[in-house]
Amino acid sequence: MADAPSTTLTVEWTARDLADTERIAARLAEILREGGVLLLKGDLGAGKTTLAQSLLRNLGVMEPVKSPTFDLVHAYRIPGLDIVHADLYRIEQATDVWALDLPAFHTPGTVLVVEWGEAIQDQYPERVECTIDVRPDGTRQFIVQAWGRPFVEALRRQNRQEER
Repeated sequence: MADAPSTTLTVEWTARDLADTERIAARLAEILREGGVLLLKGDLGAGKTTLAQSLLRNLGVMEPVKSPTFDLVHAYRIPGLDIVHADLYRIEQATDVWALDLPAFHTPGTVLVVEWGEAIQDQYPERVECTIDVRPDGTRQFIVQAWGRPFVEALRRQNRQEER
């Protein structure tokens, strides 16, 4: 009997500069093009907002993408896709997240990008997470994890393209 395809996958990509980060954002945009959840993790100054801004541009957002640190949530609409960009850094309790009215799990045609999303990861069993680790030499390591078959397959395709 053949093993069932995995429903989780982890890959690592390295960015040496902003251009590399933009290429990583483009790969993530391809994974999320039909909708889904991306949780961004990393220390202050790691580049979560920069990655989110590039990701949203790759998804087709033409207007300026600002950090939602103080507003907590910014929404964008492009043809065929609603995009919600949230920052939960200032949220003190997990229960406060629900007051933000974030999209529910499996909301078709919606991309949810959340900085500091650790508090809600259990609410989205099918998701992509990207942890950004700044190395002493200034490079950034992007540890991308996918949960759920559609995201695992999309991440596997993106990783194969990266290896070429």
